[in-house]
Amino acid sequence: MLLARLSALTGVMRRDGGRGSPVGVRILVYHGLFESVMSYAALVWGAARKDLLKKVQVAQNRFLRGVPGGHQQFQHESNSQFLALIEEERENINSLVGGNLKLKKIVHCTKQVVAGILYHITAEFEDDSSQIAKYSFKLIDRPWDKPEKRVFDHKKVE
Repeated sequence: MLLARLSALTGVMRRDGGRGSPVGVRILVYHGLFESVMSYAALVWGAARKDLLKKVQVAQNRFLRGVPGGHQQFQHESNSQFLALIEEERENINSLVGGNLKLKKIVHCTKQVVAGILYHITAEFEDDSSQIAKYSFKLIDRPWDKPEKRVFDHKKVE
């Protein structure tokens, strides 16, 4: 049912694509319709099998390809839930990038509603000699189902 509803919304956006709706309208449609459908009862469907969650992710990606700005930026500096999650995962983040690098500062962050909230983060890391390196990584927050691996897909940013 969820996938059918998300696919129907994607179809509406694709049919409208030729008429050139302004980007602001497309983002409004994403947040007002698509994201609200995904957020509704996320505690229930978010604990589904991984293959079913992957289908939801694919549906969202398909929709977002037609909606520039589908990833929502937010003020992470003032979001206490996000900051608590970073503190809780700080050791895992530091070990993911490796070496003797330690998380110093979050430079940029967007969030995406999937089966939980997926944060796309760019951060500065500092080593013992005060050298700074930038890395991007993803952090998933699923309060109802603590995954073993919440931090993943890291890469160095030049």
